[in-house]
Amino acid sequence: MIAVQLIDSTGRVLGNMRLPADVRLADLEQLALAAGHRSLSEHLEQYLAAEVRAQALEVGVLA
Repeated sequence: MIAVQLIDSTGRVLGNMRLPADVRLADLEQLALAAGHRSLSEHLEQYLAAEVRAQALEVGVLA
């Protein structure tokens, strides 16, 4: 069994779930997509773009 805490974009805890131990990341992504959320790859792209931008601003590459 895997315990999962559901949190919205503001950090508010929405609840907890217990999932079977054999659940895959792809299964969780399908649930998120079905609920209308972006794919994991889109989240990662957005996160990495923000990190790269922050680093570029820090070293003065972007003004």
